[in-house]
Formats: sequence, structure tokens, C-alpha cells
Amino acid sequence: MDEQVALGAVLLAIRKAGKSAASVEQVRCPLAKFFQWQANVHGYRGPNPAADLKFFVGKQPSKRARKRDVQWFRPAEARTLLEACSALRPRWTAFLMVCFGGGLRWGEATALRRADIDWTRERVHVERTWSEDGGRLEPCKDGEDRWVKLPAATLAALQARLEAMDLEGSVHRWSPEQRALAFPNTVGRITRYGTFFELVWKPLLLAAKLPYRKPYAMCATATRPGCSRVAPTFGGSRISSGTPRSRRRKAPTDTSSASATRAE
Repeated sequence: MDEQVALGAVLLAIRKAGKSAASVEQVRCPLAKFFQWQANVHGYRGPNPAADLKFFVGKQPSKRARKRDVQWFRPAEARTLLEACSALRPRWTAFLMVCFGGGLRWGEATALRRADIDWTRERVHVERTWSEDGGRLEPCKDGEDRWVKLPAATLAALQARLEAMDLEGSVHRWSPEQRALAFPNTVGRITRYGTFFELVWKPLLLAAKLPYRKPYAMCATATRPGCSRVAPTFGGSRISSGTPRSRRRKAPTDTSSASATRAE
């Protein structure tokens, strides 16, 4: 009994420290297995102090609930991720802000071109995506292009990034096609998903000390119902939050922007 109380005190301390349910289980499960092994293999006849610790573990969210919880970012988590990106991978800060602010998927943000940006109306034209499987640009996943309004902070970060790209392109003598990309890599090409995931995404989550999420979580955050209230915090989309993409209405086509896009 004393052993059970001692183990319970350890679990309570872990919970008070704000650790996850996985941290609690990483302590409880090995102890329970240890005593089971002693009883079945070495003939231990005493009680298993780790067998019943439900009172100390408390009610934990279900596996389904935990899975839902890591499909999007809370406002504070998004700020933490952006701060980590500004410190460790400043080249990608504007990219993340566009994904958060406009609800763009990773492939849609990757495929953006300078001609897709309407600075006057503070919006971007999303009409293509990068297909990692095909290794090429393709129409958007839902088959429809759309105009997405971006917050002022996101546009400012995007403009600063493009100015830096102009300087980089001049130094490395990039071609007009390379300069047309909104988010080229250091050699003026589209960054592959695996490279982004291993060299940017995973290090940022680790530095920010955030639970693992797929890059799609940025898009899911912007389109999550109720995220309009946190939009000013990290640049939430002004498209009606939570509206299925297939039901979104496209804004009237801007003739000048459309012409510039076709010219590209």
C-alpha cells in the first residue's frame, strides 16, 4: 500500500507539472509490467502497486479526442511556432504566416507565384498546388481556384520576404521563371515536401516544444470554427471560418490580376 501511495505521488507530480497523458503512462506502464514479470517469472507473491492507479492517473481524454486535439494549433501554440520560426528559420516565417493567415495547404502555398498576389486588395489567388507524388504543379485539390484575403501583418512579412528574394535572385542570377516563385528555395526552385518536413517543420516543432502535427494543421487552424476571434493574433483568414472549401464562393475575378497570371 505504501508503494502504491508513493507511485501515486509521482504521477500526481507529473500531472501538476502540466505533462501529457503519455508522460504519465510512460511511468505507470513499465512499473506495472515489471511487477507482472516478477509475479509470473520469479514467483513474486506480493501485491502489484502499479496495478490500480486510476485515482492518481485521473480521467484522461480518449484517443480520439487526443487525435482531434493535434489536428490544429491553439492561438498560443501558433504564436510559439512563429516565434521559433523567426529565430531559427526566418526564411520560412512568411510562408507559415500565409498558411496560418489564409488557410492555404502546404502545396498551395508552395505553388504561389508573385503574380498571384493582389497587393491593392490584400489578397492572393490560389489556383494551383504542388503535387509531391507527381512532382509537378496541378490544379487545387478541390478543383476550384479562390481568392483569399490576407491580414496586413502577413502581407508585410510576405513583402519583406519577396524583397529578400529579389536580392538573392540578383546575386545568384536566377532566371525570370525562378524569380516568379513566391517561396523559392536557396537555389531558386520549389522545395520538396520531404526537405521541408525534415529540415524545417520537425526542428521547429522540437524547438517550440509542441506536440507533433502535420503541416496541414496550419490550414486546419485557419478554417477551424471560432478561429475568427483569434485572427488578429497570428493572421487568421477572413474567409468564413469552418466553411467547407467546396461551398466557398469565389470573389469576382480581378481582370488585371488574371491577365498577369496568364502572362506568367
